[in-house]
Amino acid sequence: MKKLKASLIFVILIAFISICFIYFGWNLPTRSKVIPYWVASFLLIFCAIQFLLETIPKLEDEKISKIEYLIKQPEIQQKKIYKEKKNRSENDEKKKLVKIFIWILFLVLGLYLFGFLVILPIFIFLFYLIECSYKLNTALAATSIISTIIYLFFEIFLDTELYRGLIF
Repeated sequence: MKKLKASLIFVILIAFISICFIYFGWNLPTRSKVIPYWVASFLLIFCAIQFLLETIPKLEDEKISKIEYLIKQPEIQQKKIYKEKKNRSENDEKKKLVKIFIWILFLVLGLYLFGFLVILPIFIFLFYLIECSYKLNTALAATSIISTIIYLFFEIFLDTELYRGLIF
């Protein structure tokens, strides 16, 4: 009997959890089951794709051949890769981690004080402008589209009130 790979077991576990979302959400009111159904359906689609990638021998052979190619690289290539990894210092990784922590802290604190409808557009705009280096027009367009979708989905479609914050 062939031994199952850990990645395949993980895919099966995620598919099982998705099916549980659908099963246990069956008796919920219509508004409450929208999110679990969307999440579960996307997860099931991705699980099916990953399951096919893991089990079809031809696709598996292509993955193995790519791995073998990387392993059989000349020592010069391996030394190059090693130097590149060495050049990435731990300080850069720590700076990235601190930067991410500051963004998350800004979002959480802003949500607590000002609420979703105020801080989410500001956060998305600043993140796109500063971190992603988008142009001003692109950042404004993306922010307005995302904010409109969030507002329409939660406030209008689901008829739920998003957290307004302490100040508002």
